[in-house]
Amino acid sequence: GNKALYLIAAAPADKTIKGLYRLDLKTREYVKVFHAGDTDVVVPFVSREGELYGLGVERHYPEFIAVNEKHELTKITQALFSSFGGANVFVTSTAEDKSKLVFEVSAPDSPSTFYLFDRSSNKATFLLKAYSSIDSSLLSPTEGFTISSRDGLTLHGYITLPAENATNLPLVVMPHGGPHARDYWQYDPT
Repeated sequence: GNKALYLIAAAPADKTIKGLYRLDLKTREYVKVFHAGDTDVVVPFVSREGELYGLGVERHYPEFIAVNEKHELTKITQALFSSFGGANVFVTSTAEDKSKLVFEVSAPDSPSTFYLFDRSSNKATFLLKAYSSIDSSLLSPTEGFTISSRDGLTLHGYITLPAENATNLPLVVMPHGGPHARDYWQYDPT
């Protein structure tokens, strides 16, 4: 059986910011594997065999952090992140023989699009688009920003402005359901 578990959690010294920890099931001791310092680890990247090869963090925009540089999916994931210019990229499934994988790409102004990546040809082929009836050209880009609260806490947020240069716009604030929840740089159909 397993002798250890990996956990995305906040230790007492982390000031509520989640990192990746390895918990020894026998001794109940935990060791910090990765901590970004100013933003949560939000998703583990795990192979179909259960091997952790990377982590996702989002200060503003999605970032892939390699945990296992030698894992075959690390280089593929790094290349996909690079190819899709800062979009959310996530491998959703892999063929048993690892020759092909399906991945999802999305952004606030682009609903999820799915591709098939063939490792032998090193090419991605379009499969389908979620919300295919939505015209992405009508969606406005979203930008991340950082502010400091009165007590010195770093807060990350997003602003979406109309595509045309409008002035004197009203401000709509959409607070999240926190304190342990946040919004992400992604398409939101609401």
